[in-house]
Amino acid sequence: MKKGVIGAFQLGTLSGLKCAIEIAAKVTKEEGYNVEAIFYASAFQAGLEQFVIPQISDNEIQDSEFILKRTKIIAKERSEKIYKSTNDSLSQFLPDNWQKNDEYASVWGLQSFFCELFIAMEEKSSLVTIAGWPNIEELEPLLPSEVIVPFSNFTSSVEEIFVQAPIPRYALEREYANRYQDIFFGDLFSDYSEAQSVLDDASVSYEKSIPNVIEKGKNIFKSNPAVLQVRKGLVGIVNVTPKLVDAAFGKLPGALAEMAGKLGVNYLEDRRRIVIYDFHNTMLELLFNNLVRMINTAEQKKMNNK
Repeated sequence: MKKGVIGAFQLGTLSGLKCAIEIAAKVTKEEGYNVEAIFYASAFQAGLEQFVIPQISDNEIQDSEFILKRTKIIAKERSEKIYKSTNDSLSQFLPDNWQKNDEYASVWGLQSFFCELFIAMEEKSSLVTIAGWPNIEELEPLLPSEVIVPFSNFTSSVEEIFVQAPIPRYALEREYANRYQDIFFGDLFSDYSEAQSVLDDASVSYEKSIPNVIEKGKNIFKSNPAVLQVRKGLVGIVNVTPKLVDAAFGKLPGALAEMAGKLGVNYLEDRRRIVIYDFHNTMLELLFNNLVRMINTAEQKKMNNK
């Protein structure tokens, strides 16, 4: 089963986008799109059959029965253990209460990235990001080389690939749920999800896997052109090698080195890759287009009423 981890930081980013649309709706008196529903619809692009998310009290995806059935909740104790280990390892280089200081916002993103990456590796799952990658240039003035160098070694190992893949034209809301369920539970999506899963397999060259992903995606689109569209998506692929385990995972500070090192060795033994689906630009484009539409519609109504 193709799984994707969506961490608390990503869910928070999604919530922030939703708030921006809600504020714009109050100002323009125009209804905004359901950003959360559109994100989960976009995740269709990754061939995900299951979302893996942390146990948090304000998780709103449970409003969708369709999504809830495809969601695995990570026990709070488990994610908190990883969070504590990451927090303790970074805090030795930072001032007290850095977690509440906006000056260290970029470090919050790095901490969350580490947590979500390690959870994804424990789950043998892909990682899904909405907030994008932590910015090294912003981190360098705030953290020592003990953190920057291994993180830089990791990011330099990521090979970014743009893949044309199908996504729903509409959000995963009630009126479209039945139509998408037919697609999700059909043979064509199973074939597509399996093709995406091969990207995780380090024994198969991803250069050979990508054309199959594109072909299986086209098959789904051709069978459902009324409800699907084809869009370019960004995929980050990391080949886990002994050098990477040593230079990136093994050089992290504190308990992070032991945790990441063990996970890296497990990936070597299982011959797995780390696969990261980046929806940052997709969601920013959605937000911008939505705001422009709402503002233009409101302005047009004002002109018509004059």
